Amino acid sequence: MTQIRIAIADDHATVRGGLKYALETDKNIVVVGEASDGAELIELNRSLRPDILIVDVNMPKMNGINSIREIRKEDPDVKILMITMHQNESYIRDAFKIGINGYLFKLADIEEFLKAVHKISEGEEYFGEKVSKTLLKKYLSGDGLDNSKEDKRVFLTEREKEILKLIAEGFTSNEIGDKLFLSHYTIENHRKNMIQKFGIKNTTALVRYAIAEGIITSD
Repeated sequence: MTQIRIAIADDHATVRGGLKYALETDKNIVVVGEASDGAELIELNRSLRPDILIVDVNMPKMNGINSIREIRKEDPDVKILMITMHQNESYIRDAFKIGINGYLFKLADIEEFLKAVHKISEGEEYFGEKVSKTLLKKYLSGDGLDNSKEDKRVFLTEREKEILKLIAEGFTSNEIGDKLFLSHYTIENHRKNMIQKFGIKNTTALVRYAIAEGIITSD
């Protein structure tokens, strides 16, 4: 297996060092560079062209959102895993708008970081359970919708809401079926129905659409 080349951007050296040490416990991952702010990250990406950038939202000189926005202009293919300490929906929504591939809170355990890196490397997207819960909590309860976008609301059945929550938490159709005592064919039909309701292309985009349109809000 080809090694996954990673660069880490965080203004705390201890965070970078700890994350580097933990990631490299996986023999298929190598950390090729580190940056302490967004400006350094831009130059680092230009010189090293890593496969994945792990980027803190809050950094001096240029924050993670703005640095990724600049990087995307010249390197649209690099994969981005955003990390933060803040359970703030606006950070998450802004990150998805600029085309990240994953989002994790820094307090996630190393197993989840490794899972995220491998999924992103394989072309999938990953955002952790806590991120999903932050985004979906009020939406799934029917609260917190933006009234200025009332004509754009997508109404889901209670079953669809239940399934959407499990999709966002990373469960497969078979796993969701087992949890809800339904066949995986039934779950797939619900997925297809929701895709049609949202007018998008795939299940990964279900939550992304809700974030980008401001349908989901947090506390």
